Amino acid sequence: MSLQYPLLTATLGLFGGICLAGVGLSGWQLWEYTQNKNNLEAVISDRKEILEPEEGNSELIQEFIKNGISDKEAKERAKIAPTEENLDRAKKNYENIVAREQELYEILKGNKTTTESTKKAKFFTEEDNQQPADLVNKLRESANRLNAQFKGGRVRIFRTPGTTRASDFGFGFRRYVSVTDGTTPRSRLKDIALEKDLIEYLVNNLVRAQREEGSPLILQSVMREPVEIARERGSSSTNIDEYFPTQAEVVRGKGIVDSYYFRFTFTTRTGLVRRWINNM
Repeated sequence: MSLQYPLLTATLGLFGGICLAGVGLSGWQLWEYTQNKNNLEAVISDRKEILEPEEGNSELIQEFIKNGISDKEAKERAKIAPTEENLDRAKKNYENIVAREQELYEILKGNKTTTESTKKAKFFTEEDNQQPADLVNKLRESANRLNAQFKGGRVRIFRTPGTTRASDFGFGFRRYVSVTDGTTPRSRLKDIALEKDLIEYLVNNLVRAQREEGSPLILQSVMREPVEIARERGSSSTNIDEYFPTQAEVVRGKGIVDSYYFRFTFTTRTGLVRRWINNM
């Protein structure tokens, strides 16, 4: 694809990203189901070993039989001596295994979730105690790091001559990093920090794909959903890197899945977009 189709290229990139997310989620669910199924089989095996200990001593049983001892007596001899301590321990082990077995059955039927599945996957660093001024500094540092990667002839940011300064390209955070605007966020600080990490991850992978594929890359805009601004207040926003998506544009369901919305506009060749998606 030539450079004159930036909208189609960016659309393909967005579609590919959604597909990639779907494949990743399906793979994770299949992996978790398989893990739980294997755990259940292991628990059943442990329970059988407690109830039928001779099964775990087959070599000893065969040795007894070779010495002329009957099969029934060999199995009895192979069992652990039933002392009071052993019986008490076996009873507790058996109760624990039965409880675990029932839990796994419920998980596989979809009636319960595992402790592991309820933990939030932390692919990116989130700080629970963000301070507004510190966060603004981190946003500026992030924008500077990303801007520094677009200094070459084949990798650059598109700016209309005489209208936009380099310092004003905020990678979705112009409201906070611009020299002229420079406001301070007051709410949803942790979400803003996570959006910063996500944008940095996506842009870094885009630049990496350019270095590997070699096609020219002109970045035109990076837009984010300003989660800290109420939609009705932000409807008249003039910030060039903020966008409120429609319901049809987001993969989101209350109590089911949360999401963040980003829109990247850039000009390049299809091969670079494909490599970008594959790398991620």
